[in-house]
Amino acid sequence: MQASLRIASRLAPVKKKYNRAFIDSVRVKFTGGRGGDGCISMLSLFANEFAGPDGGNGGNGGHVVLRANGMVKSLNNVAHTYRGKPGIRGKGKDLHGANGEHTFVEVPVGTLVLPAKPKDLGDHEYDPDKSEIIAELDVEGSMFIAARGGAGGKGNAHYLSNKNRHPRIAEAGACGDENVYQLRIKVYAHVGLIGLPNAGKSTLLRTLTGAQVKVGDYAFTTLHPQVGVIEFDDYSQVAISDLPGLIEDSHKNRGLGLQFLRSLERCACLLYVIDMSATDPIQQFETLIGELEAHKAGMSGRPHLILGNKIDHEQAQANLESFERHLGSTRPNSKLIFASSKRGDGLELLRLEIKRLHEEYQAKNSDDIDLSLTW
Repeated sequence: MQASLRIASRLAPVKKKYNRAFIDSVRVKFTGGRGGDGCISMLSLFANEFAGPDGGNGGNGGHVVLRANGMVKSLNNVAHTYRGKPGIRGKGKDLHGANGEHTFVEVPVGTLVLPAKPKDLGDHEYDPDKSEIIAELDVEGSMFIAARGGAGGKGNAHYLSNKNRHPRIAEAGACGDENVYQLRIKVYAHVGLIGLPNAGKSTLLRTLTGAQVKVGDYAFTTLHPQVGVIEFDDYSQVAISDLPGLIEDSHKNRGLGLQFLRSLERCACLLYVIDMSATDPIQQFETLIGELEAHKAGMSGRPHLILGNKIDHEQAQANLESFERHLGSTRPNSKLIFASSKRGDGLELLRLEIKRLHEEYQAKNSDDIDLSLTW
């Protein structure tokens, strides 16, 4: 009995596992497979010891190919480097080496292939939206050759001529292409949560979708984008992205704000999350609007909902009326919902409004390939 207690006491405490951060952009180096070397071999027959060259050619190196897969939702599993399979060396008796197999990298439908950002260039100096799109994998099964494999080398049989009947030279296999690209998901969520740090976005995402995201009563709990999915009774789905909180001057890349704003830009709709228990919720909302407009004019006007969160706090009750009055005068067409992510008040109404917002956006943009996003 005492021995079992001693063993139990040594067990490490169980740590709760959270969802991995959602990666929507990654820099990847692709290298095609090297071609196989040609072979130097001389044929020797019973009646002719020097019957001539019979060295075979090397096989071609394998390509590295990007392939759009509807079952893949993020770039989390995309490595930073890929190298194609090499071609096999040629052999005697005119045996050619086998070609290297192609390496396929599965990426989400809607992945853009862009020139890689130079390492010496800061995030605030590099705007991927102004980069030339090299390829767009917007259809299931569409492919892009990121790096071609090298050609196989010629064996010495290739160099047989009237002047040289016994060539003892062969060609080395060529190296594959080496390319560096920035992969980026065009649209990765239907609704993006936007709010200041500690506004309750992570708790909201976990309550609405069941996503196991980290929640804490302090600012900047979320350091990377997280994605959860609301599933409705009619089997429709809405993907919601929780981004790190914005701060003032985020559009100047303060607190990596540019990276988060660009991710938010690739969400179809927005959900403003305002902490009603804060000293000035109106200033919170206007700060968010200002940051969006400073980043890109008109961005704050895309389809959206406004959520007054944390109404379970005592100090929130004093702010409800003034905030609602402010929105009525400045944004009369915006839908305002009051809720408590922690207690669950108003969340069923919020779910229905999110569904309605998404369906309206779908109806107006039915030809947009991005709306085929399914989780």
